Amino acid sequence: MAPGTAQKSAIRARPSRGSAREGPARVKATRTGASPAKGSTARASREEIRLMADALGRLADEGRLRILFLLDETSRNVAALGEALGQDRHSLSHHLRILRVSGLIAATRDGRRVEYSLTPRGRTGIRAARTLSS
Repeated sequence: MAPGTAQKSAIRARPSRGSAREGPARVKATRTGASPAKGSTARASREEIRLMADALGRLADEGRLRILFLLDETSRNVAALGEALGQDRHSLSHHLRILRVSGLIAATRDGRRVEYSLTPRGRTGIRAARTLSS
């Protein structure tokens, strides 16, 4: 075997990570080239399943769910969220970044203040969490 061959094949074997902004609804096509319709009983591709698991994983954190439920009531800034949750700004900013990159919340700047609010995808995530917990 030529030097470096094993390493190259190992790199090719790794699944692609994709963008953090991708979600189950943004999968372009399955292996057959056709995108399954919502509510379709077609089998999900490995890529679709991986993207769904990533999205659910972002909701699987108690702190992030608490943020989503607070933002479901009204939009808030970091100070208001920190006060309501009793969290320091560092850990709160970490969770907000994950939620924002995932498309679950949106940030709107007003001068120095940043207001966070739920996106339609975030509202869907809350509904999914409520459905799964009942």
